[in-house]
Amino acid sequence: MLTDTRQASSTGVSAPSRLLAGSSALLVVDVTAQEPVTGTVRVQLDSPQEHGAVLAEGELDPGGRAMLTVVLPLGEHVLRVAYSGDARCAPSSCARVLRVEAHPTLVTLAGSRGPVPSGETVVLTARVSSSEESRAPSGTVLFLDGGRELGSARLGADGAAVLPVAALGTGVHRIVAAYSGDGSHAASRSTPIPQAVAVAAVQTRLALERVVIGQELGVTVTVVDAVTALPLPTASGEVVLSSSSSSLRVALLDGVARVRLPALGGEAWRVDYAGDAEHAACATVS
Repeated sequence: MLTDTRQASSTGVSAPSRLLAGSSALLVVDVTAQEPVTGTVRVQLDSPQEHGAVLAEGELDPGGRAMLTVVLPLGEHVLRVAYSGDARCAPSSCARVLRVEAHPTLVTLAGSRGPVPSGETVVLTARVSSSEESRAPSGTVLFLDGGRELGSARLGADGAAVLPVAALGTGVHRIVAAYSGDGSHAASRSTPIPQAVAVAAVQTRLALERVVIGQELGVTVTVVDAVTALPLPTASGEVVLSSSSSSLRVALLDGVARVRLPALGGEAWRVDYAGDAEHAACATVS
């Protein structure tokens, strides 16, 4: 049995413990012994799943040092740095753990401006940004209304994902955009935004009834559906009757306003209804 009579050597490596995806890690390898060392060093993956893959190899300089760079995918990796040995110095090695992390991302979300009438499409736009300059985030964005999935959209070259949604019910919804991440960018979520959906306003018109009562004209103003002409007793607010010389505000009661006007003079009166949350505004001339 042959005995290796070469001097023992010691291999050490200086390297970062973590770096961001796509970045290269500089490994400074130093091999020491009683005699000057020569030969090569190599860097291999040493975890059970990646064992044996050679990442870099280089010659030692006269001072026993080699500088090597490696690029690794996301995850935690065990690097084995091995010195080959020479005629006077025996091989040696050491291990170093290096973790590669995804670039942090920021998701901003915007919806349609103001309350959207029920039945109309709401357009949700999520933008994903990152500090990484070499590669823009890619992948998909999932849009959620509370715990309900509204759908997903892929990021475009501009970093935006757009999803039109036509199925939101009336009320205020709290929408969140969740980015899936990719090979170098971390997943992230936006802060919730409120998206209001209002009841679609009923199109209205005004029906007028006039009755002469002595020296006065009794006028009944009824808010009716513009299509069916049926009265709308849920209409609220007030109507404004105005002429060239005066104006009068009258509150609606069950969708109807009643008022007495001077019967003489032959003035034309304009009647305006400002509408409410569920009924559209309208006007007519008497």
